[in-house]
Amino acid sequence: GEIGFIPPIPTPYYYLLIARRFIKKNNIKSLIDIGSGTGRALNFFAKINNINLVGIEISEYCYNYSIKNSDHKIKYFKREFKYNKFDCFECYFMADTLREEKFFSFVKDLKEVSQKNHKNKYFFYINGYHWKKLINDSKLECIYNNYNIHNRGIGIFKVKWNDKWKLL
Repeated sequence: GEIGFIPPIPTPYYYLLIARRFIKKNNIKSLIDIGSGTGRALNFFAKINNINLVGIEISEYCYNYSIKNSDHKIKYFKREFKYNKFDCFECYFMADTLREEKFFSFVKDLKEVSQKNHKNKYFFYINGYHWKKLINDSKLECIYNNYNIHNRGIGIFKVKWNDKWKLL
């Protein structure tokens, strides 16, 4: 097997339904799944019209499975996630797939790009251990959160802006 490979743990359909409702309601046009596994979540979102969907996966097995079994409008990349290569997306979807240092580096980059480009950025954080820090971040708005004491749940976050498009 692959060194360091962690078998994909599917996101519960309940969380996917919450995310899909949010995407539709807010007219999200682009979403990237970081650690897309077998593409299950992206295939669920593919039923939404007019959305650009991309998956990033480092596992050869999961990547090949995704290519073979996914909706044709989803694009997949087999590579490690680097934010600066994918900063054009409006929405990011991830489980607890990035190590703590890399995760908070991603959040920092997300906030900086949002300010620079004057565009809203959202992210879904599934079953993540860092959700309490995100909720306490004054530059993020927690739009939805149903985490429990076992760090299981979904959080939807948005970079906060004031009326002059400056990062708070």
